[in-house]
Amino acid sequence: RGAEERLRRRRGRSTWRVEGGWWARAWRRGSAWGGGGVVGRRRGRVRHRQSEVGPVARHGPHTMQAGPPAGGVGVQPGYDAADAAREEEEAKSVHRRRHGRRVVLRDEEGDGCVGVQDDVDGDGDRALEMGGPLGKKDKVFVSTGQQIRGITKKGKEFFKFNTSLSETITAMVVEDSKIWTGAEYVFNVFDNGRDVEFFMAPDRINDIAIENVTRETEYDAVLGCQDRFLRVVQASTAAQDCAVDAPVTTVHRYVSSPHEFAASGTASFKQILYGGQDGSVGQVLLDSSTARRGWKIALAGEGAGSAITALDSIDFTHDDVKDICVARDDGTVCVYGFDMSPEPALQFKANVGESVRSLVAGQVGNPAFDEMVLCSYSGKVTSFTMEPLEKADEDDSYGRSKNTVQREGRIRVMRKELDELRRKVEKEREKYAKVADEFIPVEQQFKVKEAFTLDADEAAYKLNLEIPMPIDVVALQSQVPVDLLDVDTNDAIVSRTPPDRDNGNALLATYRCQESMNRLTITLRTVEGQFGELQAMVIAKMAPKTAQIVRLQIKPLSLHHRLHGDIDGRPMNRLRLAGAFTLGQMHEWVANCLPDVPSRVMEDEVRMVFRNVFLGTQLSASYKKGEAVFLSDSISTIAILKEVITKAATARKVRVELSFEIKDETIPHFLRLIDPKLSYTLSLARKVELVEALREIKLADAEMTFLAPEYREVLENTEKIQREFKNRPRALEMLYGLVTDLFVDRHKFKGHSVQHKIPQLMALLERYDFDEVVAYFNEPSR
Repeated sequence: RGAEERLRRRRGRSTWRVEGGWWARAWRRGSAWGGGGVVGRRRGRVRHRQSEVGPVARHGPHTMQAGPPAGGVGVQPGYDAADAAREEEEAKSVHRRRHGRRVVLRDEEGDGCVGVQDDVDGDGDRALEMGGPLGKKDKVFVSTGQQIRGITKKGKEFFKFNTSLSETITAMVVEDSKIWTGAEYVFNVFDNGRDVEFFMAPDRINDIAIENVTRETEYDAVLGCQDRFLRVVQASTAAQDCAVDAPVTTVHRYVSSPHEFAASGTASFKQILYGGQDGSVGQVLLDSSTARRGWKIALAGEGAGSAITALDSIDFTHDDVKDICVARDDGTVCVYGFDMSPEPALQFKANVGESVRSLVAGQVGNPAFDEMVLCSYSGKVTSFTMEPLEKADEDDSYGRSKNTVQREGRIRVMRKELDELRRKVEKEREKYAKVADEFIPVEQQFKVKEAFTLDADEAAYKLNLEIPMPIDVVALQSQVPVDLLDVDTNDAIVSRTPPDRDNGNALLATYRCQESMNRLTITLRTVEGQFGELQAMVIAKMAPKTAQIVRLQIKPLSLHHRLHGDIDGRPMNRLRLAGAFTLGQMHEWVANCLPDVPSRVMEDEVRMVFRNVFLGTQLSASYKKGEAVFLSDSISTIAILKEVITKAATARKVRVELSFEIKDETIPHFLRLIDPKLSYTLSLARKVELVEALREIKLADAEMTFLAPEYREVLENTEKIQREFKNRPRALEMLYGLVTDLFVDRHKFKGHSVQHKIPQLMALLERYDFDEVVAYFNEPSR
């Protein structure tokens, strides 16, 4: 770690594989800024060729940018001034820095350059932008903690500014003498080093962009926030906001040709593209007074539901309409184009196998072609180009194609690199052998990138675990019941251990990765009312064995997600709490119960609406100092809130007065919501029970015409039925639990104990009839 990697310059570029119609171009590290790379269109379709640029260690978001074609393209993940000075002396070497290293990558001819900034530990670099005079962005600006530095393309530091912010800068835009910065909650604008604008966002700022929205001569900032809002900030105030369907993970300023605006009827609007945590990409149209949503697209199949990590746009096809480049957390990369429809259509799709952290499009390797360059979590930099590498290499005397020349040259260089690495490994082994008898290696050798998000479409959580090296084993342990769901794309072998509730182990499972997998996705469904901690122990394939533990909190109402707008006209139960609590205390208690709750309160009164993604029930939470009101069409939701909040208030020694109103009409309403799921799951279970008997009948008599149509359907779809039932092992148990909890909670609010009636209710559910169950709920409790 920290050692120099000497990568020699060669003529020509090397390719390592062709995938999805894109050619792969391999780049080497270097010091000069270069030209550009390309995406082209053949016969009306965008076709990209993939290439591996090079490794740059772990990589974070907002740390790759493209510079001007005249001076080369910098997809610059940070560029250390000392490193650059050494690179001026030795153009063939690259120097790393452990915390926030910055590296310049260039092709073998020195034509193209990509700058990539590594992810950070401690005080490393967190954001990178190109800046400089108007029309000539040829300088690199990087943020380290609360400090911003400017670096020339030759690696010399010309600017250093301490912002005096209390939060780490995670997003940044530079234009002329102005710098727009986004930290966790704080947005600032600096003009020639002076703090001229300040805005405190109500929830976390994930990304920022600038656009002339309310003023033609001054830029306004567009903030993409975690609370599902895009906010336009003008002169330290939120001039406009636009609600979207998911937390905004990235925003991008989309500028297209005037005739495209005229054709779409949006000539007076500015366009901002946003990417959501749910994997959707959308358009927001802004003018001086309004903000409205335009088109929205979501990917189907592989990559669906995976968070958007980067957006860019470029006119690959040279038709004056920019195509949209999209990168996702699961490694999926897409290009959307506008052919005949006003909405973008998918033109290209590929997967690089690990989380994409940054993406830029521009001219990088060849000024005649556009490229899409991306950097993934482990530091692999990949380029997609349309340059026809299958053509003969003009500089090759044997008449071989560029593809062949590059591949052979790359093999030679890799062999030299491997020989050098073997020598380094041998030296390190000798050092280790001298102290192996006295010391045990315990250094943390990798960092786990985790994401625990609720997928509203599947009504389940996606746990994504990723490390920069192959995963060996992932062990899961939970204090609360969790239903593990099978994932078709998950190649790991799952082993489940029977629960040991006496020792607090409601879930014990291991995922053993057979192939070289840096990323593992686990789908699980929680049970509302059961809350606690879920632990994931990640063991890497390395020696000595090292493990990292990821701890995740499962909240009491974990299957609720936040909505914009108001609840509809359905019947609602009501819970009111009054007491000597502050707004901050009540907000903390609500945040402990529900996901998607901002960590800070910006107003004197808070109102939020949530929806249960599994059943579709709704919850409204309104609270201020000394009073809180909750409305829900689920009695169980009200009961969970009552239990958790009163317990938290008692722990704080805060006296709370409770009052509630339970409406009987919410009982059949709730049962109607659960009826389709319960009927389908019971039918599936009965079909599984019939499979073996029907198979025996089929063996005895090949003619099955005498069977009823539903039985023949079971035989024809045996594998599908068994697979679906296997994927939902606890689905029926969970649905039974929801109905029995509703029955118990309804009578508990009336002060009655009905535990003795549960067996009779279970018997009714096993021979399920909707009207009989509703009638049983309406019977007297005694």
